[in-house]
Amino acid sequence: MPFDEVDVRTRLLVMILVSFAALMLKTEIALLLCLVFMWIWLIPFGCFRKLLQCTTAYGILFGLLFLMKNSEHLGNLPLLTVYIRRLLLPVMAAAPVIHAPTGSLIAALNKLKIPRAATLSLTVMFRFMPTLAEEYLRIRESQKIREISIFRHPVKTAECILVPMLIRTSKVADELSASVQVRGMKLGGAYSSYRKSEFNARDRRLMMLGTITVLLIFLTDYCLRRG
Repeated sequence: MPFDEVDVRTRLLVMILVSFAALMLKTEIALLLCLVFMWIWLIPFGCFRKLLQCTTAYGILFGLLFLMKNSEHLGNLPLLTVYIRRLLLPVMAAAPVIHAPTGSLIAALNKLKIPRAATLSLTVMFRFMPTLAEEYLRIRESQKIREISIFRHPVKTAECILVPMLIRTSKVADELSASVQVRGMKLGGAYSSYRKSEFNARDRRLMMLGTITVLLIFLTDYCLRRG
């Protein structure tokens, strides 16, 4: 199945469902089932790096929670590991949306009758996140060349990260603003999209399977809490 051609609206629905589940689920087993669902959902999209990064972070945080749960001197730190693990699930679910072409994202949001201002804001947000991550990796590579270690010089490292990030963020924001103006987004009236947003039987099946899977996870969570 060509998952690269899955409609952006289908990806958005799965992202919303997983985000809601990450907020509402109460048991660890249900959260693990949600993580397994993310593996099944993201592998066909080729998001292997995101899967490995988030799953590794999830496992480390879960291990830390297990080690710290009986400690009385750590305050709310164990609870913080729970919140971060829950946040990782929406981050994973957003990967297919972030990797979708900008034109497809705009076309899908237009089909949903979302106001133009909200469409532009969402599009810039989804395009900005991967760009920000790429800039951070470039800065870290530059620091390694200059032998700046985060462990030996944490304050200097933070300064060497924040200053270039602020400069690059400002530049990227200007570039995105110029791109929006070139596309004619600020003009009034209707406008067409080069990329078509086609919702077909495959997307309906995926939407149904995603919804049923999340409902089953909620049912499992409910049964575990009752049992």
